[in-house]
Amino acid sequence: MSDLKNTERLDKILSNNGIGTRRDVKRLIRSGKISVNGIIVREPEFHVDGSSNEILVDGKPLTIEQNAYFMMNKASGAVCSTKSDRRKTVFEYIFSEDNRKYPGGNLSTVGRLDADTEGLLIITSDGNLIHRVTFPKYEVPKTYLVYLRDSVDDSEKLSYEKKLEPEFISNRKEKTERLTVALP
Repeated sequence: MSDLKNTERLDKILSNNGIGTRRDVKRLIRSGKISVNGIIVREPEFHVDGSSNEILVDGKPLTIEQNAYFMMNKASGAVCSTKSDRRKTVFEYIFSEDNRKYPGGNLSTVGRLDADTEGLLIITSDGNLIHRVTFPKYEVPKTYLVYLRDSVDDSEKLSYEKKLEPEFISNRKEKTERLTVALP
């Protein structure tokens, strides 16, 4: 338990695994009803490696859920936010039993796609993955494919790429994205 890199606060593990709210589990821990590897723990901030330590709640073993990973072919019209009054969210397409808290927290999208955009969307509770893929300092390359409604010849295609590329990249500090215009 000395390596904090692979550990999580005990209260967070318990609340993310459905034992109660963070406040509820803090009370439960302080009351002496939680043990880790046979030792009663009374500090909610105690760090535990959920994959290698045995956690008992009132004498019953806690089954720790791992992070969840979903790949979705996002349809046009859906939004990548958790709530929307006007459009259906991508989370409404996930089975309700899967759309819950995990050890890493709630499900989140890895990046965003506009409402009218279709394509691969990764949804996970793994905050480390989200950070590594979306933060510019990691320079994860991304390719965006644009389909044009009307046919164009190669010179027009090149013209679209030249027009779109500077605007597409100008708002980004790192130039790790690539834009491709596809002919119909």
